Amino acid sequence: MEDTLHYDDQIIPLLRRMINLKKLTLFLSVLTRYWTYIDGIQLHDQILIYMSQLNKFTFSINTTVVNEDKNIKIDLPSNEDIQRSFIGKGYGQVGSYVHYRKKYNVGTSHVYSLPYQFEYFLDLNNSFQGDMFDTVQCLTMTDGHPFEHNLFKLISQCFPFFERVTCY
Repeated sequence: MEDTLHYDDQIIPLLRRMINLKKLTLFLSVLTRYWTYIDGIQLHDQILIYMSQLNKFTFSINTTVVNEDKNIKIDLPSNEDIQRSFIGKGYGQVGSYVHYRKKYNVGTSHVYSLPYQFEYFLDLNNSFQGDMFDTVQCLTMTDGHPFEHNLFKLISQCFPFFERVTCY
């Protein structure tokens, strides 16, 4: 799986043209240097308001925000901020977690609809809080510091059918 650098200039315009879409399944991994995580407000305001026929929206969206200027701290929303951004927007139940690696000045966020419907789960890290992911077969894990024993215990409970794991 590769990250896209073209969320603003290609993905959003493409989705906005799909005005008669009734069902949307979206699996994205976005890399950016210029803005913040993709959240419920952004999805609603930039994409979903253009899809008046949409009845079902299933998604898994990873956002990685890289700030190459180490002197400027990225001001990124908390996991609670991300969760609040989905309230009242008609998404149903949503899971999320965020992680900031200060050493690298990189923030990551993963937002997803529940129950989780995808075979892949990308960039799991020590910020993961858990849930049930019985469709996941391939798991990738990333972090700036060693994985802890409790995380592997949580993974064994939350991902009962995963077959392959890749650690970065």
